[in-house]
Amino acid sequence: MRNGFVDDFAPPQSGAGDINEKGQVLFDHAPEGVAYRAAVYSGGGLHDLPRFAGNYVSGRAIDDAGWVTGHLTTAIGRYHAYVYDGGTVTDLTPWSVTSFGVDINNLGQVVGTVDGRALLYEDRTLIDLNTLIDPQADLLLTEALAINDRGQILARSCDRAGVFCYDTMLLDPVPAVPEPAHWTTLAAGLAVLGAARWSRVRAGR
Repeated sequence: MRNGFVDDFAPPQSGAGDINEKGQVLFDHAPEGVAYRAAVYSGGGLHDLPRFAGNYVSGRAIDDAGWVTGHLTTAIGRYHAYVYDGGTVTDLTPWSVTSFGVDINNLGQVVGTVDGRALLYEDRTLIDLNTLIDPQADLLLTEALAINDRGQILARSCDRAGVFCYDTMLLDPVPAVPEPAHWTTLAAGLAVLGAARWSRVRAGR
């Protein structure tokens, strides 16, 4: 709704996912009546995101630059988190069983979940947020729900066994001490390299 008027812009079988500060609306629709695909409404026009290998792409969040995250469907029917940079849809976890992109901030940082663990993607680097919290804490971060431009993250958590789940946690970044970057691998054969803005996080309820 703008200035008291409803702008009914999307086709049937569509649903909005997010809106950024430029007024661009991210939504899913089903032009073939079967599989949904993501699109952006901007400047009075509809712009479909590219398909990934010809398959379904769903949008969850859009930043002010028009970058999008959500999940796509792979050739074998798995859901994988992605980031769209205005030109290309990139599968963030091609090795995973299941992953979802849930939010993206204006720094291009994506948060979500991968195979039951909270995910942060930044600077072309995947980070398991569980590697950044106090290793003595009886916590398993299962899904990152939101990230702001300060790098603060909301995440769901359970105990390490994944049996008892708690309230949503607030993760605050702690400035890094300069040292060679080293990240624990997220999966066998996947080396996570690169200098990230995060060194550790403080968790609070």
